[in-house]
Amino acid sequence: MSQSILIVEDAADLRNMYKMIFRRKPYGLHLAASGEEALEILGREADIALVLLDLTLPGISGEQLLERVRQDPERKSVKFLVMSGWDDLKQRAAAMGAEGFARKPAVLPELEKQVEALLAWPN
Repeated sequence: MSQSILIVEDAADLRNMYKMIFRRKPYGLHLAASGEEALEILGREADIALVLLDLTLPGISGEQLLERVRQDPERKSVKFLVMSGWDDLKQRAAAMGAEGFARKPAVLPELEKQVEALLAWPN
């Protein structure tokens, strides 16, 4: 089964930028503008291995989304790379159990490397 990433970002310009970068890669790509939309996609797409997650979302926050997915036994292997401009992002990412983090605005080559490294990890 091929792997997919889910990009959850409410800012359309950033979502489109990430789409442009990751669509050239050898994995599937799903886009969501909200936590609610992300949960819907996660509910129907079994191949999602990694979620690039903006933590500041309208409605369900990024932290709430991560927590809900972690409670789903069928989604235990999904990895999270959380993104935010928060100063304490490293500590908050670790506290919520995310496998990676990127400060926004993301440095794109570094973000690509992190995504590839996380997708290479065994589940």
